[in-house]
Amino acid sequence: MGSRKGLTQLVTKYAVMELLYTFFVMVFFFVLLNILVNVGIIYPANYPESQLNQVEKEFKSDNWTPESLPFFYDYEYIKKGNIVDNTINQTYQSYVKTAKKTGRASKDSFIGARVFRYYTVGEKELIVSYKLSMLFSSKSLNQVIPHVEGFYWFLVFFVWISGFLFLIVRLTKRLKREIQKISTASVYIQQHNLDYPRMTSDYKEINEVLSTIDVLAHDLKESLQEQWQMQENQRHLIESVTHDIRTPITLVKGNLELLSEEELTETSYERVSDMEKGVSRLESYVEKLRMISTHMFEEKKGVTKDVLNNWIDMAQLLCDTHHRTLMITCADISDKLLETDGIAMALQNIMINAIEHSKINSTILLDFSDNHDDYRITVTDEGTGFSDVILEAASRKYVSSKLDNTTSHGLGLHIVKEIVKRNNGQLIIKNRDHFHQTGAVISMVFIK
Repeated sequence: MGSRKGLTQLVTKYAVMELLYTFFVMVFFFVLLNILVNVGIIYPANYPESQLNQVEKEFKSDNWTPESLPFFYDYEYIKKGNIVDNTINQTYQSYVKTAKKTGRASKDSFIGARVFRYYTVGEKELIVSYKLSMLFSSKSLNQVIPHVEGFYWFLVFFVWISGFLFLIVRLTKRLKREIQKISTASVYIQQHNLDYPRMTSDYKEINEVLSTIDVLAHDLKESLQEQWQMQENQRHLIESVTHDIRTPITLVKGNLELLSEEELTETSYERVSDMEKGVSRLESYVEKLRMISTHMFEEKKGVTKDVLNNWIDMAQLLCDTHHRTLMITCADISDKLLETDGIAMALQNIMINAIEHSKINSTILLDFSDNHDDYRITVTDEGTGFSDVILEAASRKYVSSKLDNTTSHGLGLHIVKEIVKRNNGQLIIKNRDHFHQTGAVISMVFIK
């Protein structure tokens, strides 16, 4: 751990590299500029001014013509008071007049001042204009790149920013590569793959985070193992209890059947009937406990066409048996991973609830919708719906909407809620409010 580098050291390293790179660029282009000037590819900013003596000397000769002026001069040639030739822009006429009066005029600008010089010999007059800025020695290059200094500074900036971005990209890639290790470890934990290959980092801050994640993964693994073991023990306990309790229930049922065949008084008959109802409730309770233990663990899989058909066939069988009409409004399959057998049990409970609270020959709507954010299974009946009190507490344990509570333990919707919750879902219970139709709407919404 002691030999690992820190992120501060990494950032400092790249900052120093950037400073060194900046210094190198400045020195390189300064040396390059001097070389270009020395070999005559670029003229320095004062070059046109240094040639004025030669211009004046040649102008005094009798055979002088404007064509003998170097290309970097603009001029106005006057002979006997008449302008013979003029290449100076008309916008500079005020400076030309000043030069005629004083011999010299100048116009300041951001890059290089423009100078005007006046010469006269006999009947000849000459005003030359030039810019105090670097220029190429080649006339054609000057036409292509008229502002040498601006171009050169742009080139310096372009080279510098390219190197700067290169260093930034390298630093970013290195940081991303280290941070990706944290992201990968997080994904492993999210998928409950707690035996993932452990990773280390060359940088102590990242390595400390990875070490913390490894400790959390180890603790989570132990916690999950304890939880799974507790659930397994709970399942075995429920299976043992439900198995052992069946024997006395069978004995009681058998004796009750024998008693019911005898001639009993009205009071005795009522007592036997109450006992039979109690045994039926106990049997139903034991069966629900068995179903809970059976579906405590199940491998999740997608909602394939076969899975969907099994759910629909189960719902259709319940409706046919109890003289209800089943209408499938939507039948989407989905990649959402679910405990399909557990969902089948939950759907069965909801269907039975819908059947028990609706009239014979009424319609039950069943909808399987694969949406962008969720997979939704909705059962809608044409019954009386939920009361306000039941609607508020419908999914709590031991809450039932049945009037005859001798045949209900109120576990149905609670079991459904637990199964839905186990599949990263939510149970939504409400009443129909479409065109004043009555009935209940129960949706199992599984978040993707």
